[in-house]
Amino acid sequence: MNTVNVRDKLNIANASIIAIDSITTNKYLVVYTDNCDLTIHQDNKDLLFPKGSFVFIERGMKFSCKIKKENSEKKPYRTIRLDKEELIMLKDIFKSTHSYYLDEKIIGRKPRNKIIGVDGCPDYVRIFYRIESASDRILKVLKLAYVISRMGIAQEIIHSLVSSAAITFTDKIRSMIEKDTSRKWRINMIADKFNISEISVRKRLESEGGTFNNLLVEVRMNKAMQLLLENELQIHQISKAVGIFSPSYFIKSFKNHFGITPKQFIIYFRG
Repeated sequence: MNTVNVRDKLNIANASIIAIDSITTNKYLVVYTDNCDLTIHQDNKDLLFPKGSFVFIERGMKFSCKIKKENSEKKPYRTIRLDKEELIMLKDIFKSTHSYYLDEKIIGRKPRNKIIGVDGCPDYVRIFYRIESASDRILKVLKLAYVISRMGIAQEIIHSLVSSAAITFTDKIRSMIEKDTSRKWRINMIADKFNISEISVRKRLESEGGTFNNLLVEVRMNKAMQLLLENELQIHQISKAVGIFSPSYFIKSFKNHFGITPKQFIIYFRG
């Protein structure tokens, strides 16, 4: 498998390539690379998914990526995002149809087990488009369960879903902050909400490999990325929406976190 250095920054001379650092998935993702080659760098390993691949990414994954568009005028990929309820629905469907898989221990799972790629085919693509356009949540999840079974990766996906459905203390704090990213959050607010001390908050976050400040930055930057993709607000409005009242400081924070500026991100993903 060919590998590339996904730490390379945006190549201004080549508008088809972009590199993004410090991505954290707050939802379970199914990505169809209809217009790009995607390289994901995680735990010092590169996973390469060529154009036409389907990529299943667990919730809570942290990685960097490099994207190379085929047609620089179009968006690089299409994505289905599963919220908490849809994730649980899909897990329950597989629990009833593949229950014996759930008895296996989910231990020592490597990055390739948490980010799963499948070569595309016309049938999968047609079903993906139907899922993408489905307005009925139940129908959406049923179609997704069907195509996963067709792909022959049900066992791997079940393990991935079980892991993604688990709710940690970090998840609870993330959910609280996400409800109002414009608020000036402090750790004492979190402690008061859970009726525990600030030290307890810090220790519980540390036991899960994080800190309050890092989590706050992550949530704010993910929200900013979402708002940029929706393309409805100006930079100063997005800055305020994520609790940063200086647009210049917001731009600096965004670049420090993702390795690119908001403008570079917008230009690339608007297509």
